[in-house]
Amino acid sequence: MVNNRRVFITAFSSISAIGLGTDQALNNLRNGTKGIYFPEDSGKVKSPYYKVNFDEKINSITRCSQFSLFLLQQIEEKWLKLGAMPVFFGTSTGGIKEIEEVYARFTKLKKKFDLYKNHYFYDLYLSAKEKYKDKISEAYTFSTACSSAGHGFFQAYRLIKNGIIDKAIVLGVDSLSYTTIFGFDSLKLVSPGGTMPLTKSRDGLSCGEGGGVIMN
Repeated sequence: MVNNRRVFITAFSSISAIGLGTDQALNNLRNGTKGIYFPEDSGKVKSPYYKVNFDEKINSITRCSQFSLFLLQQIEEKWLKLGAMPVFFGTSTGGIKEIEEVYARFTKLKKKFDLYKNHYFYDLYLSAKEKYKDKISEAYTFSTACSSAGHGFFQAYRLIKNGIIDKAIVLGVDSLSYTTIFGFDSLKLVSPGGTMPLTKSRDGLSCGEGGGVIMN
């Protein structure tokens, strides 16, 4: 028997180096805004990268969680009136940036740091649950490198398609970290002057951060 249950997208938004929210991003694209950031040569990061212009610090949550809360806020108008929904989170970096900062401090102080008891991947769910409480019926987090958000999309689609759930929110976010930047650079994949996709002169990628959210 063929399952003809259809899945529609009813709300969406994004956060990236070219805009906070889809409308701002589209306007900036029309105006030719590139959003690429050229860091000062600090001896650490020399290649340009894409940085979200979003520096508000919310309590002690990770930057990825800040992105997530911004994205969820963008769809609140349509989401909250429908009641509780499952949320599918996808992230590659999670709280790696914050772990790097904490670990660096402990290294300088020559103290031990138990990475297994101090991690931040749960923070995406916990920060969202703290704000939206019973509006999130259940949550799933996927962290499978570049396919993280893709897995979230696929699992939500499959569950809706087969009638297991009626609706869902799917969200994917990543923030910049030295681990990511140096990892891609070690593979000789990072462009020294900024990525130029779909051109004959392209010479690599540029790392960046951002995220997106959809609701069916």
